[in-house]
Amino acid sequence: MDRRAFIKKGMLMAGLGAVYASCKVNGRTISGTIVGQNAGLGHLIRDKKLSPATTFTEKEVVIIGAGISGLSAARALAKANVQDVLIIEMDNHSGGNSKWGKNSYSEYPFGAHYLPIPNNHQEELAAFLQSCNIITGYTNHLPDYNEAYLCHAPEDRLYINNYWQEGVVPNYGIPEADKETINRFLKEMETFKWQKGNDDKYFFDIPVSSSSTDSRYRYLDTMTLAQWLSDNHFNSIHLDHYLNYAMKDDFGTDISQISAWVGIHYFAARKGKAGNAEPADILTWPGGNGFLARQLLSQTNAEISHSSMAYHMEEKENAVFLSYYNGETNEVKGVKAKYVVAALPAFIFRRLTGNHQPSEIPYSTWMIGNLVVKNDLIERKGAWMSWDNVIYNTNSLGYINNNHQLLNRVSERLNLTYYLPFTNGDHATRQKVLDTSYEEWVKTIINDLKIVHPNIEASIEKADIHLWGHAMVQPKPGWIFGEYRRSLAQSNSNRIFTAHTDYAGISIFEEAFYQGWDAAQKIIAHGK
Repeated sequence: MDRRAFIKKGMLMAGLGAVYASCKVNGRTISGTIVGQNAGLGHLIRDKKLSPATTFTEKEVVIIGAGISGLSAARALAKANVQDVLIIEMDNHSGGNSKWGKNSYSEYPFGAHYLPIPNNHQEELAAFLQSCNIITGYTNHLPDYNEAYLCHAPEDRLYINNYWQEGVVPNYGIPEADKETINRFLKEMETFKWQKGNDDKYFFDIPVSSSSTDSRYRYLDTMTLAQWLSDNHFNSIHLDHYLNYAMKDDFGTDISQISAWVGIHYFAARKGKAGNAEPADILTWPGGNGFLARQLLSQTNAEISHSSMAYHMEEKENAVFLSYYNGETNEVKGVKAKYVVAALPAFIFRRLTGNHQPSEIPYSTWMIGNLVVKNDLIERKGAWMSWDNVIYNTNSLGYINNNHQLLNRVSERLNLTYYLPFTNGDHATRQKVLDTSYEEWVKTIINDLKIVHPNIEASIEKADIHLWGHAMVQPKPGWIFGEYRRSLAQSNSNRIFTAHTDYAGISIFEEAFYQGWDAAQKIIAHGK
């Protein structure tokens, strides 16, 4: 690869600016952007082998990473009146996996896009949601949620057997034996939901660290969900499809790879109740969880340095000396901090602390595309377009209609966000995703969506593609209760604290929120 191509790829993956692209599909020109995750900036720094900074400004706390964990930590520090906080973020945009975009029709997510009704015992999360008017009050001690943020009806649909059915659990045209198997599985999950260990804690809870320490169900983390299903005679291709959809949605992997404990946790850990919503309801916004990221950010007083990568860190003299590179100004800067919150993926933290050995952490890779389409899509028979629109037996998760939550849904154009996870979390897959052309991505989306919208090709006016190389940790067997994950989170330092869903074991909003909250509490306690 020549230098010009290398720099272009590095800029793309660094998120320092979108690469504008276009392609012709059957004589039509479709244009947009292709943007990547922030890994390229790290690669550029790694290859340049920058020397540590020579001058350092002083800060009370430096947070590395402006994803949900980092923003949650910053918010918690602000609540404790810690004023002098700097956030260093590799992307040119805060939010991490909750990144979002906007055009004249609506906002749209480039990652996480909803929050299920939280568990009622998550008191700090509830306080945050109330502070930004997501929880509007309480009725009989149960939270009332802002009706504008509860997903409007119809919530979801599945295209199966040439028909759009309501709901994503397969039902239309499937054998009665499969329906019975699915119902039996869901009843089993309801049983798991309320079981407690000998410490009176739920076996499956959020955050994961709140789950019972009773070892009764730890064996589930030694096998895949597919193996557990087989052992317990849950044999149905339609149940498999639903579970693969669910596992890919939250974890970027499928039942053949994911830990059975995590698969059951997906169903059994959520126990939230509301005064004006059902337990299975979700909260969502046109920009997805970018709305939550902005709310966290608005409750901080932190300075943020975007397009910046921390590359050297040394603890000495009761402080942490940190060097970082700003890709926008091409400057090396230094900061001396009393405390550091490392709110970044574990494999990057390993490099920052001098561990350059190959990582054993499995990550999923995603392509997410936002489409601007004319509001003239031909529909197949069945349910109306919903917020979530899933196609049976394809590799994708279908698409989200981002105009769905708008009070005025009448629009000449729609923003549809398409999700395609790659379940093989290896370097070869990430490289293939990076090397795929804009034209190939657009054709992939069209070929999938024309199954349900025959005129999708003629309706697309713009397609923006976002690539996530290390989107989220894949919790395979042994990840939750294995020694490796615990060793990643361990730190002998009372100045440097980790906060990321890698350490939680699963990548969901609540885990990220509490990772940041817990790191901030450790700093607050140490400073007293």
